[in-house]
Amino acid sequence: MSTRALPRGALPPRRPQPAPTPSWTAIKPDKNAVLLRNVQRQLAATEGWPLLQGGVPLPVPRGASAAPTLFDDLLPLLWTLRFVLILPVTVSRDTRTVRFRWLSWTTLVTAVLWMLTSAITCAVVRVRLAPVLSTGKHFHVWDVVPQYSTAIGMSYIFFLPVACWATADRCVALVELWLRVEALATAVTGPLQLPGLRTRARVYSFGSLVLPVLMQSLAMFVLPHERLWMLPAMLHSIAFLMVGTSFWLCCCIALGAFGSLIAARMPADLQRMGPQGLRAHRQIWLALAQLLNQLGVAWGRLQTLLLAILFLAITSISFVITAYVLHGIWDKRLVWLGTAVFFVVISIFNICNGAQIATDGVRLAAIRQLLALSVTHKDEPTCHEIICFLDDIRLERHHLTVCKLGGLSRASLLSFFSLACTYVVVLSQFTLSSETSRTKFDKLPADLVIENT
Repeated sequence: MSTRALPRGALPPRRPQPAPTPSWTAIKPDKNAVLLRNVQRQLAATEGWPLLQGGVPLPVPRGASAAPTLFDDLLPLLWTLRFVLILPVTVSRDTRTVRFRWLSWTTLVTAVLWMLTSAITCAVVRVRLAPVLSTGKHFHVWDVVPQYSTAIGMSYIFFLPVACWATADRCVALVELWLRVEALATAVTGPLQLPGLRTRARVYSFGSLVLPVLMQSLAMFVLPHERLWMLPAMLHSIAFLMVGTSFWLCCCIALGAFGSLIAARMPADLQRMGPQGLRAHRQIWLALAQLLNQLGVAWGRLQTLLLAILFLAITSISFVITAYVLHGIWDKRLVWLGTAVFFVVISIFNICNGAQIATDGVRLAAIRQLLALSVTHKDEPTCHEIICFLDDIRLERHHLTVCKLGGLSRASLLSFFSLACTYVVVLSQFTLSSETSRTKFDKLPADLVIENT
């Protein structure tokens, strides 16, 4: 083989260099973007599917009853939300749709009832603050704190349009997304049913309407300042807390159970469809993660309002109980205070525990199933899909938040109650200092110095 001599001083021709291999950090966002586009495309394709059986879209004939879905299971709580003026939407059980319009009869009736309840609430607040605002009287701190905390807590009614009605469009979008995710999962894994969810929703709905009546009956028997005309405002305040907490807990339990059920069917789908089954489950999981994020966005304002009211209630009631015990006051008011503390603690625990259940059902169930499959399946295509699936879960890190300000989990309970205990200690110190002070404020500081000398 002959080689041609190069002229003196000339450089040899440069060999063509292969294209650089893109780094993992550069290609990972593109791969996630492709997966997200595929998920959105499939969700858009399922928008017109009212029911899926065996992976084939089947239209529901008129007059025929379709298989129950999660929408049917949560329907009692949707009606309860509408009854308590939280969500002024039009619910259609036949077409399985939820609609919201500002100019509608439902919104008009809800607005009229809200104005009536707000007027009664203003009158209740004026009656509660009238003894405290009068001049020439001395009150203990434990007598003043309940009045002011009740007045501040009852002001939730004025934030109802901003916290609930303004996010009704997002709630409607959440219901539609939930139906489409369920249709997408049914197309891959077959019919999905959560046993006991409808019964749980009915029990929560019934309890959210009955327990406020029982608690207010106990309050009218124990507390002397309760009047009959205050019933609408007081009943609505208790029902608002119970219905909001119950719906949040039921949705979180349903989402967590739905994610766990889909993860449990992953080995069967892998056996039936091969690595394509894991790829389909990746798309379902991304849709579930999007649903988890949308749940926190749609109900974030309501949960913020609920947690603010519950924090105010647990702080003031704990302080009053502490003051009564330290001063040896034992009467029937402690029965009502103990019942209220139990209700508030259970509500706070349900909000934080529900968020943890939903997050674990979507994330941990899939992670555990993938780790188990990595032990039993050693072929290269399956291992590649498992690694990509785990990378998506690690990168996304979806969890429930409150208006995207902070995450909700069982760890939030410690922060919540530690902050409440701090305020109780501060109020108790203020009470002890004000009760033990002997300073005569009607004298000048110079006269006090002369008396001390």
